[in-house]
Amino acid sequence: MRVKAYILSGILLSVSHCVYAGDIQGDIYNLNSKNDSSSDTFYSNNMGTTYTGLAWGRDFTQSYENGTLIIGNTSKSPTSNGHWFGRGGDVGFINGTFNAKEVYITGTLGSGNAARTGGGANLTFNASNNLTLDGANISVNRAGTQNSTTALNGKEIDIKNSQFNIENINGGGINIGNEKTENLTIDNTNISMSGGQINITAKNSKLNFGSVNITNGTLDLTKANYTELTTHSLNITNSSFRSNELNMSGDIVNGRFTPTQTLAHGAGFRQSLGNGGDFTADSITIDDGSSTLNATNATIKELNFKGPSTIFGSTQKKLTATISGKLNITTLTNPYQPFGKGFAAELEVKQASEVNIDNIHHQNYTGGSWIHVNVDNKLVVGNIQFATDGILGSQGHVELKSSNGDVIVKNAAGCGNACTGGLGIRPLNFLKISGKNFYGGNIEAIGLPTAGSNSTLDLTGVSGTKFIDTFSIRTGTLQAKDFHVNNFIVYKSNSYSVVDQNIGKSFINYLSMEIGTSDFADGADIRFNGGGEILNFNFIDARPTSFVRMGEIKHVNVNEMKIKEAEVNIKNGIFNTIVSQKGQTAITNGASKITANALNVNELLHLKDSSKHSGVMKI
Repeated sequence: MRVKAYILSGILLSVSHCVYAGDIQGDIYNLNSKNDSSSDTFYSNNMGTTYTGLAWGRDFTQSYENGTLIIGNTSKSPTSNGHWFGRGGDVGFINGTFNAKEVYITGTLGSGNAARTGGGANLTFNASNNLTLDGANISVNRAGTQNSTTALNGKEIDIKNSQFNIENINGGGINIGNEKTENLTIDNTNISMSGGQINITAKNSKLNFGSVNITNGTLDLTKANYTELTTHSLNITNSSFRSNELNMSGDIVNGRFTPTQTLAHGAGFRQSLGNGGDFTADSITIDDGSSTLNATNATIKELNFKGPSTIFGSTQKKLTATISGKLNITTLTNPYQPFGKGFAAELEVKQASEVNIDNIHHQNYTGGSWIHVNVDNKLVVGNIQFATDGILGSQGHVELKSSNGDVIVKNAAGCGNACTGGLGIRPLNFLKISGKNFYGGNIEAIGLPTAGSNSTLDLTGVSGTKFIDTFSIRTGTLQAKDFHVNNFIVYKSNSYSVVDQNIGKSFINYLSMEIGTSDFADGADIRFNGGGEILNFNFIDARPTSFVRMGEIKHVNVNEMKIKEAEVNIKNGIFNTIVSQKGQTAITNGASKITANALNVNELLHLKDSSKHSGVMKI
């Protein structure tokens, strides 16, 4: 049968020698060195295992400097054929080098004997032009104490629909590319490692992994110089994933992501973190709805939720992080995509004792966009910035929720570099808080000075304390009950601002009403339309043309009020001190007035050129 096979092979080669110059399967099996400078095709179709010595190995080199080398088929098309260097229980080590103008590899290419006791191999494939893997399964098996390495080098490297497997607890692995590699592309390719390492080197590369599973190993991309890096599933245990940034839509389990970082004074790259339980990344982009991250502690410099680039893209992008320690994020954002549409970006954090986000940067899209942050325990946000005003039907939403802890927002004010009149939450946008307690620093709900540009702060999901140090509002809405605001500032407009929920029992230390120029078109106006039991003030500064409407609240208690050419409406009020300036309460000139069913002044009522009107006044 063997003779017939060679005869048939000879017939085929005589007919098509211009396409296939030689079957080199026998030379590879016997680990023979060979040199052929013709510009033909050299192939080994399906060999199984190679010859190796029981206790000795072989070094060989095959060079086809002007030709094409195909491993796994007779032509450049993917198959499931196999080539395995190392057989049975033989422990001899193989050093094999293949040089060709072009290299094409498909099917299985592996090393290590069946007993995992040796028979390893260093296999090097050098292509002076193109090296291609299509449907290839590159396996480096455990080989006793031997370190096996497969090297894939080429000027241009194209790897697609392939699999890299390393089963090597003593080092070795796979090297893809070298300093001569101009361009390297990996597409839809999976990595599975239990020891060893994979190193990727190129001047330019685009890397798109299907899944990456690493245990006790290293995937080093610090020399890949990639413009794109994507993985749909990344699972790391006691391992290192070294890179600059990661565009991820998948899983990160029990491991660390260590980015390259140039330190001051030539200190070099950041080193791995040690125990494999912490996760650090410069940049992560979430591009699907089911990504997960599991780690002890996690630090992410930039977390991007990538929206659809067309109107047909997915509208749900989610990262679920299970963190037993703390999660720290410098910037969380949903960056703008040309021709994109509105979508929901969600970060769900489980177990973490504390989640710290320095900046949330919200970008709005047609149809409206949401950023949801849901945590189990304490959530601290340094700054929230809405990049743009909302428009009707395309509002921006930021929703922060803690199921068992407090929510702290230090700042939601200003407008960055895109000031159009709105500040903080900005026109037609929403900031919603849910949690046990809420503590706010400087919060602005500043819409445009015209009707219909409402800016909303919603605290109805907070069950306990609601404290804000400084809250500023213009044509906006506050939804809250039992709140404490230290400084409540109402700015003038040709519309009004509203507290439209039942306030329960609330306290405002200082209510400041901005000076306006017109009772009808340019005044500060706040309306407590939702009613409530008690609203206590330490100081009210009601400046000219301002309106404070509290007629739906059962009891209003004021330590001191300064009022001039303004209007304050209450149902029942108790005042310790009222300073009423000229023209304040005179009905005749209509400048301003204090109206109440019952008005009690405990210490001082200062009326000058003013009058009492309506109800009963007790002094």
